[in-house]
Amino acid sequence: MFVENLLIKKIHSSPFQFNFVFTGGGSLALSHLISTPGASKTVVEAFIPYSEESMDDYLGKKQEAYCNKKVTLDLAMKARWKLLYLKKNRPPSYQVGIGLTASLSSLQEKKGDIRFHLVACGHSFTKILTVVFEKKHTTRNSEEVFISLCLQFLLAKICGFEVNMPIQDGAKIEINETVAKEEWKLILEGRKDFFQQGQHADPPKVIFPGSFNSLHSGHIEMKKIAEARLGKTLFFEISLANADKSSLSFYELERVIEQFEKKHPYLLTNVPTFVEKAKLFPDATFVIGFDTLVRMFEPRFYKNEQDMFSKLEIFHEKNINFLVFGRKLGDSFRCLEDFDLPQKFGHRFTGLTEKEFREDVSSTELRRKCFF
Repeated sequence: MFVENLLIKKIHSSPFQFNFVFTGGGSLALSHLISTPGASKTVVEAFIPYSEESMDDYLGKKQEAYCNKKVTLDLAMKARWKLLYLKKNRPPSYQVGIGLTASLSSLQEKKGDIRFHLVACGHSFTKILTVVFEKKHTTRNSEEVFISLCLQFLLAKICGFEVNMPIQDGAKIEINETVAKEEWKLILEGRKDFFQQGQHADPPKVIFPGSFNSLHSGHIEMKKIAEARLGKTLFFEISLANADKSSLSFYELERVIEQFEKKHPYLLTNVPTFVEKAKLFPDATFVIGFDTLVRMFEPRFYKNEQDMFSKLEIFHEKNINFLVFGRKLGDSFRCLEDFDLPQKFGHRFTGLTEKEFREDVSSTELRRKCFF
């Protein structure tokens, strides 16, 4: 492994720092990195949420699966945000979160593919490396060795070194890289408040915030109804930060935006809360679902109830209104009339009945079927 150790030494000599979150495999890869002198300059943290319970706790919710692109992207994004927090005084352009999920050979025969996903989330890029092994020509040890070689390759590429992609007989390798567009970086760095796409010079007055991962028929129908009711063009809003979900990687952001290009006007912001949105878009009407309404008045997003009411006063100050669509939650369909809305905000919210709109399609269900 002499050549690989030389490569790791070069990685350790670079200005980059990495935060690692691995599950299902990668112990040998981390060992190779940490056992090579100079690791303290490069490796800030390595965390291994190996059990399902640990993964659920780390990501804040029960996972539908534990080895796929989506989960690995979430791990890498969270690793990067932790790194930015730990190393506040270091240039963010040299801070990278690395996530790995793996389903490798074990004592029990695998029903699915033997595979791993390796993701790097940096200041201006998302890199994804996926490998599927051929079951007849692989062992746990060879899989761990190959993960180590792939990690060294990925880190070296990030550091700007010329290296060849490792190969292994029978292994299918897929590499994807998404580079951040200039307007994305301007918003993330706080140099621009929002990006507005579409042939409209005036500030948007009807805004539909969401992750739209994926955009579905329910979203489109809500757009049509809102525009008919309010008589203005609706803009879908994609926030790079989210108050209740993991932030989008550049890989995911690119695919979300592709759904709107040349079809629907959209906004790109970095303001996750409606308090912040109100400051950015005065006199606007926001289109929301019942679930979003509930979260808006959840005390956990504020210091306490008094703080919540104080912050939401901005809806009056900036003349912010809401059009609320019903949503199926659990076994029941809930509308605005089912919510105990504080009286002082009642005139700011208009709801649609179940008869006026009901669409039970879910972005989560669509992602489960096809997105990843």
